[in-house]
Amino acid sequence: MSARASLTRATLLLGACAWACCAAPRPACAADPRLARRLDAATAAAVESLMARADGEGLPTEPLVTTALEGASQRAGGRRIVTAVARERADLLRARDVLGATA
Repeated sequence: MSARASLTRATLLLGACAWACCAAPRPACAADPRLARRLDAATAAAVESLMARADGEGLPTEPLVTTALEGASQRAGGRRIVTAVARERADLLRARDVLGATA
């Protein structure tokens, strides 16, 4: 990986973490009605499963919802939306690992 790509990746991770820190915390990981309105049932279930995992790991879930809704707005397929949400969850985990759990 080139230095520029590494810097870009690090910037994205820090940006994701900063955005996640500003997102409103969810009291519990419940089914989000926005997902049911905008996604097909299978995609919504997969995203909600990822949200439940993120919630269990102490991660904010609103960035995952936002990613899924953005995919729906762009008319992406269900598989692509789930992949993007899983990638967002992984980025949040990495950002937390880099910055620490209390950041």
